[in-house]
Amino acid sequence: MKVIQLDPLLYVFEPTVVELTEKKTVLRMTNCPPQKARIRDGRGEFPCKPVGINMLNAYIRVIDPRIELTHAVCPPDAHPDHFWCEWHFEMA
Repeated sequence: MKVIQLDPLLYVFEPTVVELTEKKTVLRMTNCPPQKARIRDGRGEFPCKPVGINMLNAYIRVIDPRIELTHAVCPPDAHPDHFWCEWHFEMA
């Protein structure tokens, strides 16, 4: 999770670990400048779930391929106001 939290490309999304156990981590992106800009400009939210899946799976392949990725929420899914997406990383 430290790699993801410190990556300069992901840092702007303010990734926050909300659960951390030996086998599972839940990560939330609490800021999303691109989505905020789209909403501000009247374009609505971009359905970024496939982008997030591919990007985070690329990290997993490098860090530890035994990790399995699932998501709880990611646009186009409805999400609470305090975060944009939530990802679950579980050790197989």
